[in-house]
Amino acid sequence: MPKSRKSQRRNPSTDVDQAGSTVASSPVVFPSHLPLLDLIWTHDEGWMRGSKAMLSTVASGKKVVVFIHGWGGKAVGTWDEFHKFIRATSTFAQNDILFFGYPSRKHSTAFCAARFRLFLKDLLLTPALNIIRPTLGPWSQPKNERPTYERVLLCAHSMGAVVVRRALVDLEVDSTVAPLLSRIGLLLFAPAHKGSHVPLLITDGLGLDILPGARAIAAVLRIYYRSVNDLEIGSDALKRLEEDTRARLQLRRAQSLGITHLVASVMHAEHDKVVSQEPFAEDLPFEPVMQKSHTSICRPTKDYTLPVDHVEGYV
Repeated sequence: MPKSRKSQRRNPSTDVDQAGSTVASSPVVFPSHLPLLDLIWTHDEGWMRGSKAMLSTVASGKKVVVFIHGWGGKAVGTWDEFHKFIRATSTFAQNDILFFGYPSRKHSTAFCAARFRLFLKDLLLTPALNIIRPTLGPWSQPKNERPTYERVLLCAHSMGAVVVRRALVDLEVDSTVAPLLSRIGLLLFAPAHKGSHVPLLITDGLGLDILPGARAIAAVLRIYYRSVNDLEIGSDALKRLEEDTRARLQLRRAQSLGITHLVASVMHAEHDKVVSQEPFAEDLPFEPVMQKSHTSICRPTKDYTLPVDHVEGYV
């Protein structure tokens, strides 16, 4: 369950940081993050798309929050101004923030999960060597070292939930990482782990939903996108994912191991017509979010800070 927090938050509206991003204007100054940098992973091989990092300047920072977008989404764009709210919230001052981008339309969910699994392994075992130093480049200093993270929070939207969950289940068989998985928390926004209505997924992911005949267009386009068939309600990929998750839950309980990475906190939107909102495995009952859609549920505004509050409660 999320921890109860009462932190200060500035209203992110007027100032501009070194990267040209608007940040909060307030006399209250929190320990800062660096501007958004290109996230560089030594084992990327050109696969990550538009990934960004907002690294804490606090030497003792030992926590990291990773945002993973859904089908057709973008590393930062899916979350809109989330990074501005994070920069303006005291709780996040010692947290590294990563926005992970990947080619969600081009590859199967299994391939995307396999790549994310390798990234997550490096994040758990060797973050400084394979992620932090390469991202900082010539500005890397000893104070920026992260030998390991004590806490890793994965925040995923839509297809991102499927990618993350498959990666976590598959990491269970890796003896070098399995003991560290209990450090991970899982927070999901409008997850597609119980399937989606594919035509609506495509139109939403491509921004075609306002066009006449959008569903007919989507029915044709699905031929060209490998991952959408994995995300259909009742697909073999999703059935296997839930079965494997349940099996791992049973095994870890028998071994008295933590299960926080397998039991997610979930938020679903009132006006979401894209994904099924049925429960997955042993997840907590989802939180219903009023007046939001599949896309807007994870985009905070000055009048809608629930996504930030939830993330804040889990770090």
